[in-house]
Amino acid sequence: MISLVLNTSLSMAQVSVTWKLYGKQQGLMISPIAGIGQDSNGFIWLGGPQGIQSYDGSRFRFHPLDPNLTTSVIRVKSFLPNALWITTFPKGIYQYQNQAEHFKRIPSSLQEKGTQLFADIFMDSKGRLWKANLD
Repeated sequence: MISLVLNTSLSMAQVSVTWKLYGKQQGLMISPIAGIGQDSNGFIWLGGPQGIQSYDGSRFRFHPLDPNLTTSVIRVKSFLPNALWITTFPKGIYQYQNQAEHFKRIPSSLQEKGTQLFADIFMDSKGRLWKANLD
């Protein structure tokens, strides 16, 4: 289950929050959710043990990773317009290919050396991808 804050009003004296809950009945297939992010089109992306789903504001859509891989999505990040990146365990980093509507695995020298436990990723202002490792 995921909760969405629809309206937030903050003031010194009062905080008012309205929540909308999403679950299996609304089309959410992933549980538990390990990563969440938003792309440049406003879609919300959710990742977990079953893979990744997008939410366009009205419906959820499942996006499979490579069918030969068993993986769990850890982080979902959007750094550039139409560029979504995810870190997975144990298979490393993927980038969503918008035109082809699938995820492409990004090769990494760290992955080749067996270091695949990425805690997080970040793209700096020069377009360099930074990876934080767990091991």
